[in-house]
Amino acid sequence: MTGWTFVWFKNYISILKDPLFLKALLHNAIYLLVMVSVGIGTSLIIAALIHKTSGFAKRAYIAMFFLPVVTSLVAVALVWKLLYYPNVGLFAKIITEVFQINSAPLFLASPKT
Repeated sequence: MTGWTFVWFKNYISILKDPLFLKALLHNAIYLLVMVSVGIGTSLIIAALIHKTSGFAKRAYIAMFFLPVVTSLVAVALVWKLLYYPNVGLFAKIITEVFQINSAPLFLASPKT
């Protein structure tokens, strides 16, 4: 690979002169402004509606919006627990098969870990 020529900023200048690039840049800017505005506006409206309600409806709305956060954390925790499970977990199988050990260590059940 010889004969390379350093072009400085020619590539940047050529792309900034390209009308298709400028059109795409404008479309991206409009998309960004619209999506951020709609997202923030919708969130503020929902928050105001939840704030005005009381009793069971307020607790139900809060639970409904918070439930996806909690369930994803619980799912991740269960997957990690299953990976470390001493008899059938992936890490236990790898240790017993690769290192030819009769029983895998108790990763989560041992007081030493």
